[in-house]
Amino acid sequence: MNIYRVALCIIFLCSSAHAAPIRFHITGTIDIQFQVGPLPPGIFQGAPFDAILSYDLTTPDSRPNDVNRGFYSTANVEDNFLVIHAGVSEIRSDGPLSLFVGNDIDTVHEILELPDDTFGLRDVEFSGNFEHSSFALMAFRWNDPTRLALASDLLPTNLDPAAFEDAFIEVSTFEIDPRVHQFTLHAVVDSITVIP
Repeated sequence: MNIYRVALCIIFLCSSAHAAPIRFHITGTIDIQFQVGPLPPGIFQGAPFDAILSYDLTTPDSRPNDVNRGFYSTANVEDNFLVIHAGVSEIRSDGPLSLFVGNDIDTVHEILELPDDTFGLRDVEFSGNFEHSSFALMAFRWNDPTRLALASDLLPTNLDPAAFEDAFIEVSTFEIDPRVHQFTLHAVVDSITVIP
């Protein structure tokens, strides 16, 4: 039993020592797409937001032989998360992130894909510091038809929102009961900088 615990500790320490998280500071404005009931405090049409997107650059590509597509399923939430702040409201991803990087794609094979260059986050559940419906998801899919935004299918180390068409993060809550507060918003991205 003790040998088992020691082995787990060694594995944990080794994996932690090799982690290479990168964090991006994202700013922009809120664009409300849909709303039932009042919105959380600080969230309104045109409201400013700031966010942090963090992911581990050592996350393995689950399709390493495909030079145009990178599929990255992150392992832990400490280094891999998306959090958005608008006023006093916080929206934070609950689980690991599933990221997609497409470079010079001619033929679309996957749901998340767009042709050309694409950087995307598949739907991830979120929790907020406000009351919301039980279905709560955030995602993004940024596309560049000029194929200049991304140099490869590796996880990006710099991002320029001006290089993508319609760079926004979609945040949605949904409930079958129409009386429950729910909304869909686009956090439209104006700037992205790497946090040193």
